[in-house]
Amino acid sequence: MNQELQQRLLAALARPGLAWKTSLNHEIHEQASLQWLPIANVTTANIELGIASDACWLRATSHSVTRFSEGKPCVFLLPVLEVEIHELVRLFEYNLQKKGLSTEFVKTFPFEEVVSTGLESHSEHWTALALKWAEQLPPSSKLQASLSVLASNGPTQKIRQAGQKLLAQQQKPRAS
Repeated sequence: MNQELQQRLLAALARPGLAWKTSLNHEIHEQASLQWLPIANVTTANIELGIASDACWLRATSHSVTRFSEGKPCVFLLPVLEVEIHELVRLFEYNLQKKGLSTEFVKTFPFEEVVSTGLESHSEHWTALALKWAEQLPPSSKLQASLSVLASNGPTQKIRQAGQKLLAQQQKPRAS
């Protein structure tokens, strides 16, 4: 992730006037609370997303919030795959702008991690949706590793073949 962009988001979140919510942190069992800014209520996927005061994306439920952190599977974010990626980006941009935040902060959302988690989920539903998103993301070593796993261990032959095809496309040298 772009650390400079993450730092700018952190600075932008420090400005006064933002409508923060406070919820229990799902990951900490001592009833610790977490401040967060609602960004998008994705009704078609029945998921509410926001940004914590430390600039980490999270999913909110009626009882608590779960933060995304590097290196941890983000299974709790998989429902966003049910929305077209361009629709989700548009929703994020609209709501960030409405809160007076830069639309460039959309780039801090863990799109690649969500896709990788979906590709490695062993669920026909999530892998099929993650493949659609993967087609729209730039090639990366993380995605290629997940596609490689999917190509050999996907839940169905059709999905394994789709993973193999996309992996081959991503590994082709780009014309300059």
